[in-house]
Amino acid sequence: MKIAYFGYNAFSSCLDVFERHNHEIAFIFTGENSPHTDQIIAFAERISCQISFDKPNQAQMEALVRDGVECFFAAEYPWRIPIPKPLPFAINVHPTLLPYGNGPTPLPSLILKDSQYSGVTLHKMTSQFDGGDILLQEAIPMDANECFDSLSTKLTVKTPVLLKEIL
Repeated sequence: MKIAYFGYNAFSSCLDVFERHNHEIAFIFTGENSPHTDQIIAFAERISCQISFDKPNQAQMEALVRDGVECFFAAEYPWRIPIPKPLPFAINVHPTLLPYGNGPTPLPSLILKDSQYSGVTLHKMTSQFDGGDILLQEAIPMDANECFDSLSTKLTVKTPVLLKEIL
């Protein structure tokens, strides 16, 4: 399956999962060239994949589908991705158990509220942020002294495991 990937370094291990399962990464969208994107950029260079640092637009997304892309996969991507109607699969990674914790950047709020758990949700992308059907999710317990970095690490480890299960 041909895939367009949208994201930063935090979940770049998902690219390896797609590659190990013989899927083709056809295009990558990420943010500015920075330490937060260096692993994504290195992956794109290694496989000779086109990469964009710009916000995606409808025409670009439709062109990807015409070129055979069958799946959009987003992980910690900050911009709305226009989803063409004929696209078979569009999956987003959200770092909580939806519908709890929906919206952008939910981790600080979970930590400040002393939540007992976070989680990872893989759900269908729709025109509404975090509004698509849930495909798979798993709770991740939070420690009493949880910080942003420790919780982010747990999510980074769990997400490729769930992606492998979906595939």
